[in-house]
Amino acid sequence: MCKSSHNDVLLLQIECKWCLVKFFLCRSCYSGQCYCCERCRTLAQKTAHRKSQSKYRKSEKGRQANKTAEKRRRINKNTKSVADEGSTPPPSDDILHPVLLSQNPKCLICGASGQVVTRFPRRGYGSTFKRGHKISKIGRVTQKKQFRWRSNDC
Repeated sequence: MCKSSHNDVLLLQIECKWCLVKFFLCRSCYSGQCYCCERCRTLAQKTAHRKSQSKYRKSEKGRQANKTAEKRRRINKNTKSVADEGSTPPPSDDILHPVLLSQNPKCLICGASGQVVTRFPRRGYGSTFKRGHKISKIGRVTQKKQFRWRSNDC
């Protein structure tokens, strides 16, 4: 569960890029996710990989690589061993399913409920430093302070 209290949790509403289901994540669980579950992420990756492989196979370099690979496969056609594994992975029972829109939105990962926002507010509203220049609260860049080391001549 998130470390912040029930009222302090801000939730970001995200739409899955694969199945278009809307889900919520709190700031502590959010790390740039755009898919609601592992299954959607895997399916999207496989689709993108298929598309890029198809594009590669249509190029001259891809056709040459396919030609040599086919030649190798024809030579080694009957060298399969008993230890070969199947291509389908075992079913996974740990797939997280998204929480559908409800009256009380909750984080998909930790289950914290809170207020829905369109984007998380920036952290650290005080002055910040950028390449040695101090930036004031109103956004003006002040001069870089020069530090002088004291010599031991005192």
